[in-house]
Amino acid sequence: MKVIFLFLSFILSTLSQNLTCMYGYDLVMNKCLRYYGSDNQIHSEIYECRLFGGTLVTINNAIENRAVVQYASDQGQDRIWLGSYCFGNTSSSCYNDDYSDSSYSNFAPGNPLVNGSEGSCVSMITKGSHVGRWFSSNCNHNFYSFICQLPTTVDGSKYKSDGKWFENFNNSAYYVVEGSIDEAEIECQKNNGHVVSIHSKQENDFILNRMALVPENVRLGAKRVFNNSYAWADGTLWDFDFRDQLDDMPESLDCLEIFTVHQLWSRTDCDTTASNICKIPLPPIEDNSHCNTTLLMSPSTFTSYGYGMQGLQSPCTWKIVAPGPYQVNLQFLEMRNSSVTVLDASGKLIASVNSTVKVLAESNIVTVVHNGQGTFKASALAF
Repeated sequence: MKVIFLFLSFILSTLSQNLTCMYGYDLVMNKCLRYYGSDNQIHSEIYECRLFGGTLVTINNAIENRAVVQYASDQGQDRIWLGSYCFGNTSSSCYNDDYSDSSYSNFAPGNPLVNGSEGSCVSMITKGSHVGRWFSSNCNHNFYSFICQLPTTVDGSKYKSDGKWFENFNNSAYYVVEGSIDEAEIECQKNNGHVVSIHSKQENDFILNRMALVPENVRLGAKRVFNNSYAWADGTLWDFDFRDQLDDMPESLDCLEIFTVHQLWSRTDCDTTASNICKIPLPPIEDNSHCNTTLLMSPSTFTSYGYGMQGLQSPCTWKIVAPGPYQVNLQFLEMRNSSVTVLDASGKLIASVNSTVKVLAESNIVTVVHNGQGTFKASALAF
C-alpha cells in the first residue's frame, strides 16, 4: 500500500499542470475530440464513444463553435452530427447529450424544425456560406460523420504501480482496492481520495467499461443513511442516480455495486471482501491566456492557450484595444517555435512575428492571431 501512496503523491505533486487527452483524442480548447472518418447514422457506432464515457460533441458558446468547425473542416468534412436533440421547434427545447448547459445555439433561420421533414437530431455545417450553422436533421441519415467528445484530464490516461492500474477521467484518478468498504475507504483516504462517487452518465459509463471489466462488479462509495436514501463517502451531492428500481437483492444490504451485465446499481453487503474503486480528485488547471477575447483592454498580458502547461494547445484570436487617443504597443516577451500575425482594425497585416520583438500599431485597435503551434507570451500597452 505504501507504494501506491508514494506513487500517487508523485503524480499529484509533479504532474498536476499537464492537461491532456486519452490516446487517440485531440485536445481542442477544453475538450478531447476524436473524429470518426466514415459516415454513420447517429445511432450507430456511438457505442465505442460511450465506452470511454464520451458523447457526441456538444457546443456551449461561440468560441467552442468556431473551434469545432475548424477541427471538423481540417478533417475534410463539410457536415457533422452534434450531441444535441430537440423535442420542439425552439432552441429551448433542445438538450445536450452530456447534460451540459444548452442555452447557446447557432441554428440557421427556420431551425430547429422538428415537425418538418428533418427530425430531432442536430447537424452542423463546417464549410461554405452556412459555416458554423446548425440544422435539424433526420436521425436516420447516414450522410454525416461525427466527433466523439471526452472531458480533458490531467497528465495522461493510465498509470501502473505495484501491479495496479490507475485510470484518469475528467480530472480524477481511479484505481481498484480489495476489502470491505470501510477498509477501502481508509486506503483511499491515504491518497486524498474516497471510495468512488458517480455524478453523470458519462462517469458511470467510464466506471462500467474501464474499471469494472475484471471483476464484473465493483462496489461504489455509497451507504444507506435512511430508508431508500444514500450518501456518498466523499460528501458530494447525490445528483445522479442509476439504481435498479427492480433490484431483487435483500433490502437489508446497505451498500451499492455496479454490474457490467445490466449496467445498473444494485444493493450489496458493505462488509464482505470485494473490489472497490478509489477516486482521487486531481488539482484543476487554470488557463490565463485570454484566448479568443473579443475586447482585451491595454495594459494587459496575454499568452498562447495553455502557456506553461504541457500538451495544451489551441488556435486563438485576441482583439486588443487601448483608450481612444492611444496606440496599441505590443511586446512579445517569449516566442518558442511559434508565430503570430498582427492585423489592424480593417484586417490589414501589420506584422508577422516569430521572435521577441515590439510592434507599435498606428491605431488603438489590433487583432492578434495564433495558429496554436508553439507557445508565446506578450504584453499590450497603451502608448
